[in-house]
Amino acid sequence: MQTSADSFAAAAADVAACARLLDDVAAELAKEEDELARNARQRDALSERGDSAREVERAEAMLRRQLAKWTERTDRLRAQSAAKARDANDKMRDLSALHKKLTEEHADKTKEMEVRRVRIEQTEKKMLDLKETIGHEVQAAHEEYLKMESHIKLYITEMEQTIG
Repeated sequence: MQTSADSFAAAAADVAACARLLDDVAAELAKEEDELARNARQRDALSERGDSAREVERAEAMLRRQLAKWTERTDRLRAQSAAKARDANDKMRDLSALHKKLTEEHADKTKEMEVRRVRIEQTEKKMLDLKETIGHEVQAAHEEYLKMESHIKLYITEMEQTIG
């Protein structure tokens, strides 16, 4: 019986060791399952991050294309604006030159008109002076004529008296 009890104790010790070993294996298995679940979650999170990263890269590429398009459009508009500004400056210079030329011509015409006006005024004054002088001479000639006529009438009267 002692042998049976020893065998039973040895078997119980073996069973206890096996139970401990099973508990250890179960704990290890639980740890392994936890590790696998954690790894699966991390893999899913990494996959989501990868998808997010790809989506961000896609969005970044799209934004870069839009930026390039807008930059090109802005550059084109800048070039057009610069060309229009150059054209406007050229037109402004041409208009300024034309304005200067017309102003000079106007000044010359004004001076010429003033000279002509002065000449016309001088000519009119000379004409008035001449008219006045001629009027005086005509008056003087008329008076002289009347004087001569009266002398001639007097002479004729004296001649008639002498003859008659």
